[in-house]
Amino acid sequence: MTLKKERKVASRYYQLLTGHTTTASYLKNKPRNTASEEHWFCLSGKWQSREHLFKECNRWAPQIRALWHSLEKQLCAGLKAAGLKMGNTLLHSFNDNNFPLVVLGTIVAGRIWTAINPAYTSGELSHHIRAASVKWIISEPKILDNIRAAGDQCGIVLENYRVLDNLPSQSVPQGHRSWKTFHNHERQIGSDSSTRTPVAMRLFSSGTTGLPKAAHISHRKLIAQDQAAFSYRPPAYKPSLCLTLPMFHAAIFAIAHVGILKGGHRALVMRCFELPV
Repeated sequence: MTLKKERKVASRYYQLLTGHTTTASYLKNKPRNTASEEHWFCLSGKWQSREHLFKECNRWAPQIRALWHSLEKQLCAGLKAAGLKMGNTLLHSFNDNNFPLVVLGTIVAGRIWTAINPAYTSGELSHHIRAASVKWIISEPKILDNIRAAGDQCGIVLENYRVLDNLPSQSVPQGHRSWKTFHNHERQIGSDSSTRTPVAMRLFSSGTTGLPKAAHISHRKLIAQDQAAFSYRPPAYKPSLCLTLPMFHAAIFAIAHVGILKGGHRALVMRCFELPV
């Protein structure tokens, strides 16, 4: 690439970033793939339309801009009502169709999202919770006991736990509340943009040189990465993606949580990647 072309690309990114400083405004803008009317996800081998994907969340409108507008207002109201303050972090786990919803609902509301490896030990979980300043935890029932032990050591109270009970086989343990309670609030007209944190996520290093280190990922980073991967040289075909990596990993977070919905791509979501023995 010539220097002149590099400057042109840099100028384009600058204009983009100054126009969209949050992931919410970026996703509500015109989708890349305007010919695609439906966005599809798959869990356990069954294709599901976007409308079906979000039916557990008050059946939001099928149009993507209306979807994210509703997401921002309703989840923001639910998080506020629950007591989640600006800059606090939600913790999540395991691949799931609703994983991107939790991620984007958190950062659109002005909070910071982080995720953790569900295979971590109690000590590793405690380190992650402290390093990321986690105040709220959303967990699937299967690993709730392990993360409760770590969260209790870090001072997280019972009221700040929510259970991700999306699958038919999952239920909310006694004494806990479902994450769906975040959606039981009226959407608010006001905006938190004046106090919104520039940080969208806290992702962690691999831990090669010691315990994993937290890295701040800004809204602008998410937008720029999506633009560099898809919009600079858009593919001539309609992508169909298979998401095999865990969604907490830095290698997949941009495409899983931003690129698919922005681009209107089809995606197969795998709970975990296991080869037959």
